[in-house]
Amino acid sequence: MLPASAIALMGAVTANLLLGTGDTLGSLSGSRICLEVTKPHLKLGFVIRKGRLWPAPPTHWDVCISGEMRSFLALLLQTEDADALFFDRQIAVEGKTEIALHIRHALDGAIYRRQKWARGLFKQDLKQDL
Repeated sequence: MLPASAIALMGAVTANLLLGTGDTLGSLSGSRICLEVTKPHLKLGFVIRKGRLWPAPPTHWDVCISGEMRSFLALLLQTEDADALFFDRQIAVEGKTEIALHIRHALDGAIYRRQKWARGLFKQDLKQDL
């Protein structure tokens, strides 16, 4: 298994690419986030600086989001709704929940924009083929 620091770096790079160049996390500068996977056990830390996620030690966090790997994968793959996972107690949020909600809305918006962009590409290709 890769070290937690390498996984955190890959997670930060992926999230930052998805979010694009906008400053959607700028108001959270200095916030520390912990992602704790309970099965298998893995703890990742991030800090927000200049509107971007950066790997950091998973200590002294402002918010910690925890759950099993399958729950995080369901969020990532969008096969489960985040609210449903939370209310079914498959995902837990401790600390400043407004930070977790802000990040969730920023990522949801970025995913929506990427999906809309991809659908536009396919529509153009279909029109050209006709």
